[in-house]
Amino acid sequence: MSPALLIDAGNTRLKWALAPMPRPQNWQPRQPAYSASGAVAQRDWPALAEQLAAATATAPPHVWLSNVAGTAAEQGLRDTLRQLWGKAAPVPRLHSIRAQATQCGIVNHYTEPAQLGCDRWATLIGARAAFPGEHLLVATLGTATTLESLSAVGDFLGGLIAPGPALMLSSLANGTAQLPAVLPEQPADAPFATNTRAAMLAGCLAAQVGLIERSHAALRARLGEVRCVLTGGAGRWLSPHLCISHTAHDNLVLAGLFEIASSESNASLESHTL
Repeated sequence: MSPALLIDAGNTRLKWALAPMPRPQNWQPRQPAYSASGAVAQRDWPALAEQLAAATATAPPHVWLSNVAGTAAEQGLRDTLRQLWGKAAPVPRLHSIRAQATQCGIVNHYTEPAQLGCDRWATLIGARAAFPGEHLLVATLGTATTLESLSAVGDFLGGLIAPGPALMLSSLANGTAQLPAVLPEQPADAPFATNTRAAMLAGCLAAQVGLIERSHAALRARLGEVRCVLTGGAGRWLSPHLCISHTAHDNLVLAGLFEIASSESNASLESHTL
């Protein structure tokens, strides 16, 4: 059994996992049992190389990548993997995913399906695998906050994109003369803050919560019962303040990459040796 290396290259973090191939019969997408996993700051290639070298002594034959960090990040990743495994036989193949019109049971109703971000596409595929047969609102809280609406039969109905919590807070500091730099942290429970720092935190938190709860209400009015799935690094910050029932998932992008890898859909990827 040869593992597949799954890589989620986001704007601020790069996450990876080694998944068993072929797919085990008892695989649970809701709680994936990866043989190893890790995360590094984006473009911290020495740390990534150290983690991967510690995780496996042999090169995985296939690397599946969701990359929204740009071409320079992909080249840095290629260089890092080549240094690790460039002399392996065979040399690993890198599969860079793109959104499709249809894949893994999902129909993409974007006007231009390929315009949908590859991370959002992988998230949808991972969510459908983890929660099959359910209407879903998937909220990803990272550098950006994205919301995806997915019907129980696999129709991606569209989504929303907004600044993530940290970006929302930094925009206030960068766009004004007197507001301080603030990182997301738990604000006081009082509905109205009595100092500037707390007011910024409470305001941005309310904006994030309101976006998710309003979208959930709209989708529920359209489809009926809807499960809200929360994922992304800022999910833990937001979760205690949501007034709707919701389910957490650590990384739907990696889960979706594994579904794509398992389906072996050549139409979904660009494949290159390192």
